[in-house]
Amino acid sequence: MIERDEFPDPLRTERRADGVKILLHPFSFRSARLGMTITVPAGFPTDGATVPRWPIVYWFFGGRAEEPAAIHDWIYRQQNLTRAIGDVLFRDGMRVCHPPESILRQWGMWIGVRFFGWFFWWWNRKLGPWTSEHDAASSDVEFSSKCG
Repeated sequence: MIERDEFPDPLRTERRADGVKILLHPFSFRSARLGMTITVPAGFPTDGATVPRWPIVYWFFGGRAEEPAAIHDWIYRQQNLTRAIGDVLFRDGMRVCHPPESILRQWGMWIGVRFFGWFFWWWNRKLGPWTSEHDAASSDVEFSSKCG
């Protein structure tokens, strides 16, 4: 039984020339809500939390939630859970990464994925599940973070 949400290991990625980050190691989220661990394999590409580059919106929401975004991207790509579950796990992951005073940011980002995520869900359905053969582009910058 999982008693609390957590990211047990740091997220380690390399940034490709196109800005996409590639996981260097498997990355997991332990979900108390689902009573299971979701693991994203090494090699999976993630673009982080997609936030419009509008000045105030990006200032408030941009560059945050990399860990929950990697899990969210995996769920959206594989589609082995529902979109609603993927979105709520994104919010649960943000609670792990960000302190309670950022509750407005957590809810704002969750509302964003609920309103605009349908397009990415639909697009990923067309692409099909990810396999390690999908992404062979080279990377050039290492990124590592540990939330919580």
